[in-house]
Amino acid sequence: MRDELIDLMERVQREHFWFRARAAILLRLLRPWLRPGLRVLDAGCGTGLLLSRLPPGLILAGLDASPRALVHARARLPQADLREGTLPAPLPFPPVGQDLILLTDVLEHVEEDLSALRALRGMLAPGGRLLLTVPALPGLWTRHDEEHGHFRRYTRGQLRSLLLQAGLRVERLSHYNALLLPLVLASRWTRRLLGRDGDDMELPAAPVNALLYHVFALERHWLPWAGFPMGVSLLAVARRDE
Repeated sequence: MRDELIDLMERVQREHFWFRARAAILLRLLRPWLRPGLRVLDAGCGTGLLLSRLPPGLILAGLDASPRALVHARARLPQADLREGTLPAPLPFPPVGQDLILLTDVLEHVEEDLSALRALRGMLAPGGRLLLTVPALPGLWTRHDEEHGHFRRYTRGQLRSLLLQAGLRVERLSHYNALLLPLVLASRWTRRLLGRDGDDMELPAAPVNALLYHVFALERHWLPWAGFPMGVSLLAVARRDE
């Protein structure tokens, strides 16, 4: 991702409804597994926002390909072990060293996605889990995806197949960002009709931003127990068996 986009995301993501609601959902899903001493690697940690929202007592590590993003992350997380690296190249951490790996909206940026998942499996301790999110519904592809360096949007079947080929057992696989799907469809089709099929990283007006956050974040109460058949994104939990 370009440096200017990294700086934009650092400014926007602290307030943008999408980042805040995604973090609320993921933190709710992670809650049963988080315990003092758990080794957590955020693969594609960006500016470190998600890691910074985890509870104290965890052993935190982060990996990102962008030196610019890591500058922001180190300022936010001086106690974390943050290193530069790319997937699926040899990773700058010892193998079989992580209890939990986060891969949130990263895999779509990696051309060799299967190799990346296999590399991350090798980083997991036996019984360790991978939690990942990716954009869904290839029909939603816009110039936003291109500008953010995406190679693809995934179908549910594609993601399941990749995880199984990587040697991981799929524990959970669901669409999410489902409640806002009608709005997203309408917005993107309108942008296409108006010839404005571009970046949608602008921060909405404060009342709209707050409303969208509360609607999207409602999913944190549903997803620990059940899934959604359709949504803007996909969420998976996969495990390296003992």
